[in-house]
Amino acid sequence: MRAGLPPMTAAQSLHPPSEPERLGRPGGEPAPWLPMDILCETPDSEVVGQVSVSPSGPGAILIQNLRVQEPHRGQGLGVWLVAEALRLGGRQGRGRAWLEADDNGSGRLLRWYRALGFRDIGQGAHGQPAMETSLARALPAVQRQLRARVTGLPPYTLRAVPAPGFTARSRAASIERAEGRR
Repeated sequence: MRAGLPPMTAAQSLHPPSEPERLGRPGGEPAPWLPMDILCETPDSEVVGQVSVSPSGPGAILIQNLRVQEPHRGQGLGVWLVAEALRLGGRQGRGRAWLEADDNGSGRLLRWYRALGFRDIGQGAHGQPAMETSLARALPAVQRQLRARVTGLPPYTLRAVPAPGFTARSRAASIERAEGRR
């Protein structure tokens, strides 16, 4: 098993711990964290979806690269992945999330993110519509959508792993920046 957070089933994700987890430091202070990929896998360990989440300024996370393979779409896996990205940010003391929606012009993706509690904030650095939300607003919206869909989900699992491309040197530099030492 690769390093990262332990896998969980869709049913387990509906019942998160009653108190936010505080990782890594005495006194309950969240540890600095690095970009993570949350993978959605079949029982055969085939990755059928993923989302990337990373710290973004004080108190926020950036959600990127949400993907679900075509035969697995329409089952709530995208909602589940976004929910886990939000929870990961919350466990690290981050109260806001933002993203750039790579909408194809139909508006469907923008409507989908709005249903999850995101709101339009303009155009992002990559020319896509930028959207943001607070975790307090988004988590109830994603929970409602998950409850409506979770009964029909096959036994997928989610697993968070460090995002590829981070060497020991870049990891140390990221931690130093997060702690204000650089």
